[in-house]
Amino acid sequence: MRSPWKPWFVYRPRQLARRLGQMLTAPPVGLTAVTLPWGATVRVNPAETIGRAVWTTGVYDLAVCEVLFRLMPSGGAAIDAGANVGVLATLLATRAGPAGRVECFEPHPLLVERLRDNVGPRVAVHAVALSDRAGLARLVTPPEFATNEGLGRLADGPTCDGFEVPTATLDGLFPTACFDALKLDVEGHEAAVLRGARGLLQRGAIRHVVFEDHAVATSVAAAILTSAGYTLWQLGWSLRGPATAALNAPRLCRSYEAPSFLATLDPAGAAALLAPRGWRVYD
Repeated sequence: MRSPWKPWFVYRPRQLARRLGQMLTAPPVGLTAVTLPWGATVRVNPAETIGRAVWTTGVYDLAVCEVLFRLMPSGGAAIDAGANVGVLATLLATRAGPAGRVECFEPHPLLVERLRDNVGPRVAVHAVALSDRAGLARLVTPPEFATNEGLGRLADGPTCDGFEVPTATLDGLFPTACFDALKLDVEGHEAAVLRGARGLLQRGAIRHVVFEDHAVATSVAAAILTSAGYTLWQLGWSLRGPATAALNAPRLCRSYEAPSFLATLDPAGAAALLAPRGWRVYD
């Protein structure tokens, strides 16, 4: 722990006490239960990147968590594409409440099993990969997957690596539905997922899209969203709360973080919800 002056410690003091205690012992082996700031309990693997972040700080990808927490309305509907073990799915479900709806997509069998255990029966879990066509594709897990279980990706072309998983499109699954939020983190396959949702995007059926992109200035995903009428912002954070900036502004995210962005059909409404200082995930 380099500094205690981080939101997950300042706004959640018991997390600081827990972290200090963790520093005196070795990380646990195997799946470990962690209670998240919004009250859900999930089991994570502290030996890999995402699980260790959740175990040590209580969250993973704080800026994305806070933005989704503020934008997701009670009774709303959301999609979590690339749900991993369900940390953000539980946040979306908590915000949506009993009258809401959350649809999760995760193709890796190991992660799907943990995802189902973590989110419970109120969240719909789909063991498929979202793409621009329904069928089959190969899911590739690099050697680093053992230490970062977020690195599984669909192969771009023919390959003998990985294993086959089913694919589906959002347009095919939800031709008439509307959603308040789409969280999209699919390791470089974002453009294909958006092409498979072109009908939803064109009729304005997804209000906000929060997505990861390492080259947003030249990315096809950003171009698809811009052409569909979305306003795009960078996402970041400071001790005082979440931050947004134009795409051509200096980079907001830290060097150790993946760049994340918000695409919204309601920029005025989103700006009003994101403007107040503080961290609502810790209220």
